[in-house]
Amino acid sequence: MEDFYITIEDSGNHLEDFAEFMAATTESLNLDAHNRADYFRSMGGEKLESVVIEAMQAWAAPYRFNPELIRHTDKQHFPDIVSNKYFGVEVKSTQSNHWKSIGSSIVESLREPFVKKVFLMFGKLPANADCAFKCKPYEECLYDISITHSPRYQIDMETPMGKTIFDKLGEDYDVFRKDPNQIKVMRNYYRQYYKEKGSMPWWIEDIGEQESSDPVKSYLKDTNGAKFWDDIEDPAVKTFLRESMYQLFPELLKNKSRLKYKNASLWLCSRYSIINPSFRDIFSAAGQGKIVIDETEVIEKVPKALCTFLLYYKEILDSFDRSGLSYSEIPIYASYYTPDCDPKEVWLKKIKEYWNGNPNVPIRFEDVEQLKFVGARNDVVDPVTQRRALTVLMKSI
Repeated sequence: MEDFYITIEDSGNHLEDFAEFMAATTESLNLDAHNRADYFRSMGGEKLESVVIEAMQAWAAPYRFNPELIRHTDKQHFPDIVSNKYFGVEVKSTQSNHWKSIGSSIVESLREPFVKKVFLMFGKLPANADCAFKCKPYEECLYDISITHSPRYQIDMETPMGKTIFDKLGEDYDVFRKDPNQIKVMRNYYRQYYKEKGSMPWWIEDIGEQESSDPVKSYLKDTNGAKFWDDIEDPAVKTFLRESMYQLFPELLKNKSRLKYKNASLWLCSRYSIINPSFRDIFSAAGQGKIVIDETEVIEKVPKALCTFLLYYKEILDSFDRSGLSYSEIPIYASYYTPDCDPKEVWLKKIKEYWNGNPNVPIRFEDVEQLKFVGARNDVVDPVTQRRALTVLMKSI
């Protein structure tokens, strides 16, 4: 009888036979679930795995697979079931009336090392609808990745061909799962994805790579949860954050754009868990300021956001040459930074575009570039309310 079964060594040549075997097992489970729906609905995960094993063992011999080589793996190992020390079956289920669920970790650190091909057996076991099973090759059912405490695949048994997460990543499943840089591959894909959608999940950045030299992370290292901007007492930290936001998001200089603060506020929250309910005030509180050149020429009614920008302009400009501030994050957040561009040149172009495109600015940016920042002061502009406005002191170069 041993000669009848497909050998362990020859299992790799019998993928189609295993697919047919799993199709027969699935059909058997569907018939059983139809006849004993309440029994299947009451199952937990481990019980369902045992039922799948029993069905596989019952149908193994007709397809020349040895039922004695079909067994449960250790708890938390991947996949749940192995056959012939070559094939694996992961078992998932849902009590909802759809074919979706959260799957296993993308890392597969506890994967059985000898398993080369995995199938997914999925049970749809809703309380008020028919129970049913589907089975497909594992990689054909994974359409996305979700992030909880670690990246996990999202399952949809009805994922169309060409729409799996591996099609989106541009990587074969077996290549991706063995890639020591798979987290980086995933990040690169989702950076672009979320940049286009205008959102920034907390897990996009590899914080650990930058934490040691990041003054904000050092300042917040003992902070648990979110922190309000007004509760940051170190002015150097606020300066670093302002400069970084001007560096990453030159659109902050746009005139009357309701979206100009969106990316910067998302970055501040997702990158550092810092919240500011009055985000605009970081750059433009008090509305307007003025520029004084060579102590004699006064340019009035300059938008406060532009005056604030002049306080940091030279430091930001220099940061491009030494890869300072948040320079490494530049390609992530804006589509106008392309892989082959000079970030400093692109940034300056955008600053000039937004500055000169504001009809309320009485000085062109080309003229500002010919000036040197000297200092700033907050002048009282209303003796009654003591309201102050920012005055930027510049001198000719």
